[in-house]
Amino acid sequence: MKDLKLADEVIGHIAQLVQLSILTQSEVVDKMRNIGLELKDDNTLVLTEAYTKKAEKEIDDLIAHVDVLKQGMQEAESQPKQ
Repeated sequence: MKDLKLADEVIGHIAQLVQLSILTQSEVVDKMRNIGLELKDDNTLVLTEAYTKKAEKEIDDLIAHVDVLKQGMQEAESQPKQ
């Protein structure tokens, strides 16, 4: 049996998933199940290119959603109070 190691990028991504799950109050286990990994020649597991693109898009979408919410809050605060 091979001794496999997680690349630093994988460990960092797992930490990011935990943080996002805390912020969004979502289940981290489901997100971790979907991580795409591939084995490199040095027995290191790295994120697949397809998974990396998908994860980056999800984060970009989340940031865009937060920006919309933030803009809505700023507009509501600028409205005269009744």
